[in-house]
Amino acid sequence: MSESRWIAELHRYGLIKASYIPDDVFQRMRLLSRHRSNLVEDLSRVKNRVQQEIPGIDEVLAIGVLAEATADMSRFEDERKFAAWSGVAAGNNESAGKKKDQSEDGATPISH
Repeated sequence: MSESRWIAELHRYGLIKASYIPDDVFQRMRLLSRHRSNLVEDLSRVKNRVQQEIPGIDEVLAIGVLAEATADMSRFEDERKFAAWSGVAAGNNESAGKKKDQSEDGATPISH
């Protein structure tokens, strides 16, 4: 016997109680309460994304970089050029799987 027929037969014999359905006022209160909860969760997710921190850059450094670069980013071809200009770009210190010692080109040596 299919589940729907089985449930219908149980209901016919009074073995299944009807679900509680509150009156209109409380149904609307439930909807509003659930909607508010969803909005609060959405707001928390958005706040966390906005705060969306850059590893290795603290607030003081970020303010300093923006103060020097200004808000006009059109001077830079892309984000890599900006990162290189600001001094936060990762260097290419590896070739053929071997780490280069930066002291050869006058830069700070790599700490191992």
